Amino acid sequence: MKENSSDQNNLGKNYWDERWETRQTGWDIGYSSPAIEEYVLQYQNKEAGILIPGCGNAYEVEFLWNLGFKNITVLDISSKAVEILKEKYKDREGVTVICEDFFKHHGNYDLIIEQTFFCAINPNLRTQYAEKMHELLDENGKIIGVMFNKTFEKAEPPFGGSIPEI
Repeated sequence: MKENSSDQNNLGKNYWDERWETRQTGWDIGYSSPAIEEYVLQYQNKEAGILIPGCGNAYEVEFLWNLGFKNITVLDISSKAVEILKEKYKDREGVTVICEDFFKHHGNYDLIIEQTFFCAINPNLRTQYAEKMHELLDENGKIIGVMFNKTFEKAEPPFGGSIPEI
């Protein structure tokens, strides 16, 4: 198996902690994605196990929780991001905040919300990303989310992507 995201190209915990400390989380839109909200509004299973990997600010949590979803797991490799989220969601029963490398995470989820996490990891890890998503997803589960259909000309996130790649 290839090295995981915490080991490759300095995009691991230290990289993301520094980004959070210096507030360099550039592609954060500052609110829950309207496309994700639109999908979730029609999603009926309020008991669904939901994962938001590479969650960043995890704006979708508040939206989900207010709709009655109470089995939400958010995951980020940055201890600074997790510290902020643990404080933010400390009174939200059913919200679990985990500081962990996505590629080491274990669980089973009905719904995985992809909020540009794909574009935050080293492009060399995209095959492993797909395999891990498949492993974490329930047999009848779904992955929904927002990704960039654009290539960015820089050597750091967001890396973008294309429809065939996605």
